[in-house]
Amino acid sequence: MTEPANLSTNSGSQGIPDRSETFVHGMNFNFQLEDEGRRASGRAVISDVLRTPSGRWPRSSYLLTIADCAVGIASCFTMNPRLPVTVDISVRLLTPPAGDVLDIDVSILKVGRTVTTGVTRFLDAETGTLVASSFATFAASPRPQDTSPEVIASMNTEGTMPLPFPEFVGARVIEPGVAEVALTPFLFNAAQALQGGIVALLGELAAETLANRDVIELDVRYLSAVRVGPGVATATRLSEDILEVEVRDGGRDDRLVGLITARMGDEPR
Repeated sequence: MTEPANLSTNSGSQGIPDRSETFVHGMNFNFQLEDEGRRASGRAVISDVLRTPSGRWPRSSYLLTIADCAVGIASCFTMNPRLPVTVDISVRLLTPPAGDVLDIDVSILKVGRTVTTGVTRFLDAETGTLVASSFATFAASPRPQDTSPEVIASMNTEGTMPLPFPEFVGARVIEPGVAEVALTPFLFNAAQALQGGIVALLGELAAETLANRDVIELDVRYLSAVRVGPGVATATRLSEDILEVEVRDGGRDDRLVGLITARMGDEPR
């Protein structure tokens, strides 16, 4: 989960991101929790740098990052002072949006002191059409040093990301099907490990460069955390449309930290 804050972002000069905050503040979304954290609503802006290579879809990893923030913050209400960590999260793109603004609707399905599950739906603000749906499960971290940040009821980022999402966070493609990113404070979550949305982005990059098509569905299982880096994602084909991606911590004997299933769209990149 990303450490929540109510901050806005000013990008650095000449397209260089301001790294005094985390990458999330280069995005543009907001939500407000209600009913003691059991519901939330807000909006997200899809700029060109947050779209798939074809330009038709918002990046799955962008929407997943928003869902991770929303359900993660809601989990803090019942798990505090223990830190909620993402166990698994999925996002499925259903319909290309007509415009650049999505409405966010979050419902917490299960609330507990150790496990919380929620669904985040993204709807086209112009038409009301369901664009994407995401399910996430959080569990209380077993590490005693992982404590929850101050519990808040909203999040508001007003970033103007100056570069495409992968470039903005420093992710690079080593070869088709292999992507990596260094672990820096710019990419930290509240436990000072690689944020779950960046793990998803690595999987998305690995899959889209191997298949040469947009990713329209991500299913992420977090097995451990990237604590040293670099985070390295390697994709393999299971079928024409389905790819499997292993994410490993290159600085911890290539420990397996995530397993991602990606489904590809019909459009070539």
